[in-house]
Amino acid sequence: MLEADGDIIMFTDADLAYGTEVIGRVYDIFESVPETQIVTGSRNLSRDGYEGYTFLRKLMSKAYIKVLCFVGGFKLTDSQCGCKAFCRAAAKDIFSRLEVDGFAFDFEAILWAGELGYKISEMPVKVINHRESKISVLKDTFRMLSDLRRIKKRVRAKARSNAK
Repeated sequence: MLEADGDIIMFTDADLAYGTEVIGRVYDIFESVPETQIVTGSRNLSRDGYEGYTFLRKLMSKAYIKVLCFVGGFKLTDSQCGCKAFCRAAAKDIFSRLEVDGFAFDFEAILWAGELGYKISEMPVKVINHRESKISVLKDTFRMLSDLRRIKKRVRAKARSNAK
């Protein structure tokens, strides 16, 4: 993200889980809502967003989002959707601050976006290319929760020290 040089910088899952048409939809949002600085996909904004997911995978995803909302103060409808786009200035500002390298990196990015006052728009997405999850329910849950705690504490502390 830091090496990209376009006006809109986007990442998506390597298997193109959301297809390629999301690229045009992201562009349309940036064009039609000029104050938008970040667009994030959400599987929770339409009924078919989780279509094809196993029951356990859907349950784990929704439970993790609830934990992020409760513990982390997350205010969007989907934290782990691998489809997010940033205007160049927001991407450079946010991604230069990130420290987490793992599942929670996009949560950290969105937390920084909120702290820095960036305008975020959500768009409904649907997974069209399913792959088996590589998440280990026990091991990765504890890692994600640990990352969440560290991210929230660090971001808030740095944001407060920068505000002084």
